[in-house]
Amino acid sequence: MPEIIEIKMAKSIDAVSDLRAGRLAQLSEPQEYYLEELVANSKTFIILEDGTITGYALVEGGSHLVEFYYSETEIFSRKNIFQRVIQELKIKKAGCQSFDHSLLSTAMFLKPKVEATGILFRRFDPYKYWNTSPKGLEYSIASKRDYDQLRGINDGFFSSDAEIRDLIAKKYLTVFYSDKRMIGCGNMMQAIPGINAYDIGIMVAPVFRRQGYGAYIAYRMASECIAAGRRPVAGCSIENTASIKALENAGFISHYRWMELHF
Repeated sequence: MPEIIEIKMAKSIDAVSDLRAGRLAQLSEPQEYYLEELVANSKTFIILEDGTITGYALVEGGSHLVEFYYSETEIFSRKNIFQRVIQELKIKKAGCQSFDHSLLSTAMFLKPKVEATGILFRRFDPYKYWNTSPKGLEYSIASKRDYDQLRGINDGFFSSDAEIRDLIAKKYLTVFYSDKRMIGCGNMMQAIPGINAYDIGIMVAPVFRRQGYGAYIAYRMASECIAAGRRPVAGCSIENTASIKALENAGFISHYRWMELHF
């Protein structure tokens, strides 16, 4: 082991851009878009060994470990560094994708309490969706004229009115109508810059739920994604049974979970 190991806060995430690219490359599946949202609000800490940066930790909200990476492959060295990160940065919780084998195998040495809180869909079978387009359903890229109806049916899908306006301006939203009534919407967000995976999100107006619209919107968005030469992925809370059913009916397949590790 090096003689001097330090954990220091960096000015920005740019300090670990190369290391982060290495971490993302070693994952067997595309990282969840939800993590990217947390990364944007995280503080960056660098791991220095004899003055050389060999790893990093991203921490959100003071005690939530969002990402951890250490370039040393030897398991006990990685375990020792991870333990120092947990202790020195006073980490209480870490998020972990079940396909992040490096983080998961290292964290298990500390015997955390593990809770599965999300479903991660990384496969899509376009031939699994058996239904046809609901009669009279039309869809188009959202514009300013759709704002009021989107705001009216929002029940937490959008974090704020400003987010709705921003997604409309960027043309990231597709809206679905039947007889001039908004059924719901879907979006397609690039999961990680430079990686050809796009996260699919869906929302159905409360009055139109349990009628198969969610599955069709998910199928339509995923199909548009594939037509554009992109890979569709998705994720949702393990308690959101309606979304899980809609995504599975649309053709999404899950072998992975989002887990929270409590220390």
